[in-house]
Amino acid sequence: MSAKHKAPSKRGNTPAKLSGEPKAIRKKAKRSVFPLIALAAATLAIVIAAAFIIIRITNKDGSVKEIEVPDGARVEILPLNKAIAKVEPVVAKKHPPVVAKKEEPKAVSLDIGKPGINLGSDGLPRLVAPFSEAQAREAQEAWAKHLGKKVIETVEIADGVTMELVLIPPGSFLMGSPPNEEDRRVDEDLHPVELTKPFYLGRYEVTQGQYEKVVGKNPSDFSPTGKGAAKVNVADTSSYPVETVSFDDANLFCGKAKGANALKGTFDLPTEAQWEFACRAGTPTRFHFGYAQGKLPIYGNAKENEDGYDVTAPVGSFKPNPFGLFDMHGNVFEWCRDWMGPYGALPKVDPVQMVKQAINGRVRRGGSWSLVSSFCRSSIRGNYGSDNRLNYVGFRVVVSQD
Repeated sequence: MSAKHKAPSKRGNTPAKLSGEPKAIRKKAKRSVFPLIALAAATLAIVIAAAFIIIRITNKDGSVKEIEVPDGARVEILPLNKAIAKVEPVVAKKHPPVVAKKEEPKAVSLDIGKPGINLGSDGLPRLVAPFSEAQAREAQEAWAKHLGKKVIETVEIADGVTMELVLIPPGSFLMGSPPNEEDRRVDEDLHPVELTKPFYLGRYEVTQGQYEKVVGKNPSDFSPTGKGAAKVNVADTSSYPVETVSFDDANLFCGKAKGANALKGTFDLPTEAQWEFACRAGTPTRFHFGYAQGKLPIYGNAKENEDGYDVTAPVGSFKPNPFGLFDMHGNVFEWCRDWMGPYGALPKVDPVQMVKQAINGRVRRGGSWSLVSSFCRSSIRGNYGSDNRLNYVGFRVVVSQD
């Protein structure tokens, strides 16, 4: 509910009534009336009706009093007794308004190199967006061979429970959205980003079954024992994304899950830059499949979809993106590691906002079942408090590679 505001007084900024003020003076004063000034020796009253001149008053005893009043104001000098001071108006002393120096916005170069595959000094491929699905696969295979791993790795995160992660090669892309993108928001400034290290990202969002096995409970609303059980109406929701988990809950899972050692790393939440690079998979469009949101029901679960799911859907129910990642658009929002803040404060290379910002929220990405397609775009940003638990927010994990 928006805050209520008190209506301004009809009388404006009228000061309190002055003690002993003559009626004649009060009638002539306009909206702004400065206090009467009584000089002991001069015994004068000055009324200023309304920005600056200096009035110099020389009293009978030789003392001088200067009064600064608005330029062009009406000044009346009314004798209060027979002792009248000598009044000498002084040439107006103008105070020009202070104008802040306007700084031209710094031009941001959007040149990130030749699109496609570029070989680094080590002979390994770096992807530069836009790149094709075939180029994405080629780079994934090359890095998997270099690391002695597979493009899709399966690790055991708890006894009898596994997780699949997909290798994402390093590369460069334009993060954010162009000014003419449909439904664009003001915090999506288009800017170049370079990710210098490969990483493994969860092929799917973390499921209820995985979370319960690692943490020991299933907090999801859309589970057999949850508040929204009737909306999913299935006996087994272990393959559905875990939701109603806070940022802190997601980090708890990362700390308890096993298996990251097999990938020579630790589980964490992806940075916002890692998330968007992985989501786009080389595409500069609204969604990783193009511009037309009418195709979203093929790739993700959003509110207006006629896909048979009123709320969350089992992970992997829709087609993957060119990197082989599922549900990057819709189903549940996904927590990222960053504090929400403006892009301009971050470096171009491997950016992550680890300093708490004024907005005071952690980034969440990807859209959800509860919102329309425009909230599932590749560049759209949002944030919630670290302890917020909502039935349309979940997460996926990352294991960075050195």
